[in-house]
Amino acid sequence: MNNRIKNTITGLAIAATVGGLYIRMTTDGAITADLPVSMFFGGYRGADMRNAKGLPAGYDGKKLCCYFPMPFWKSMKIELLNKLAGPTHADCEIGWSDRNPYPQASTGVFKVQFNDNVTVKAGSPDFANLDVLGSGILVGCVSKLTGDIEGNFSIFTDGSKTPAVETTGGEDYFNHSYGIHPGICNPFSGGLAADTGYRFHILDYVPFLNSIRLTQDHAHAFIHDRDATFLSAVYYYHTPKPFLVLTDTLDVGKPDAEAAHNYRVDATGGRARLQSDTSGYEGDNNGLITDEGRWTDKGSSFTVKINPANDGVRLRRRINQMSYHQESEVYVNGKPAGTWFEQGGNIVLNYDHAPYKAIIHDTFAKQNQEVPSWEKGTMPTKFRDTGFEIPAALTKGLAKLDIRLVTKNSLAVLPADKGLVNEYYYWVYSYASAL
Repeated sequence: MNNRIKNTITGLAIAATVGGLYIRMTTDGAITADLPVSMFFGGYRGADMRNAKGLPAGYDGKKLCCYFPMPFWKSMKIELLNKLAGPTHADCEIGWSDRNPYPQASTGVFKVQFNDNVTVKAGSPDFANLDVLGSGILVGCVSKLTGDIEGNFSIFTDGSKTPAVETTGGEDYFNHSYGIHPGICNPFSGGLAADTGYRFHILDYVPFLNSIRLTQDHAHAFIHDRDATFLSAVYYYHTPKPFLVLTDTLDVGKPDAEAAHNYRVDATGGRARLQSDTSGYEGDNNGLITDEGRWTDKGSSFTVKINPANDGVRLRRRINQMSYHQESEVYVNGKPAGTWFEQGGNIVLNYDHAPYKAIIHDTFAKQNQEVPSWEKGTMPTKFRDTGFEIPAALTKGLAKLDIRLVTKNSLAVLPADKGLVNEYYYWVYSYASAL
């Protein structure tokens, strides 16, 4: 069954009233939303709801409306909770259908994650507005930029430490620039109040198959240098069942791991080396790690385990992005599977803009450090994850795959490394059936 909700509130100013009213949803016996009415309907606590002009959730000039489909199979309970000092009046309209054609095992339940003034201290990692296991789609977020408006939003899916989506500043996530401007709104994004906005991922929804993290930075100089308090709501569909399951890993450079996977580097007539790096990922995701990787201008081969009942396979590889635009041809059991090309790489600390360069210089000077440099090898964020999809036509019914990569080309920070690709770690995922 599916719902839609409309709400008309009278008695007090709408911004004050909806901030003190809460809506609680219980889907099939589990609480799936419990947050202020203002934020449920795409607004923000204390903000003028007339700026909440989102199409799937917002204020149409007369009513607060939510048109997100809300499937349920056994029961649905919707409560309005009054946390105001006195009584108020609310007219509610709930539309629903007694027809639900969606299979429960593979359909996500509509949920809203509410983060109620969570304090994060300077030096702490990015704040996770949403961090769940399972599968589903991310469809929206309302949040205030805290610490600094340049604090990025990043969306990590399926265990990758490199974001699938990353903004160039906090306001950019809400399709604004040079801050968020209240009242400049459209059906999918807009400004609610100073430094506060909404974003609905309807045309650009973000799918995830075994996990998702939506993080928000609280700094300007890339080191989480400011205290921050986060108030946000994240809209998503979720089922605890993963549809992408890890079935094998290969730690390149470790003799036992390489032997177990028949790993070989083709160094005939070419360049190849084993290199150890202590580095991290952009965004200070998990701190520094030490890992060994192999660099080659010829290629490599190895064998991995998969689930025979797969609907395809995803390979993920950790690379050192000092070699970028890495390009390899992929062969699976001797058959061509396509080109693995990792577009680009972040090989600068920041763009050539004098005010930002001054901030970065001063930040590291206070720590008696030089600004990290790619050319000097001191950049602490060299690692990056990259993925390649293998279609079910090459994998279904098989318990293992023989993978061969043939190096085609690359660019590099150091001229001597041009033409080399590298590999430090492999993760092998099998797609599970949705039925």
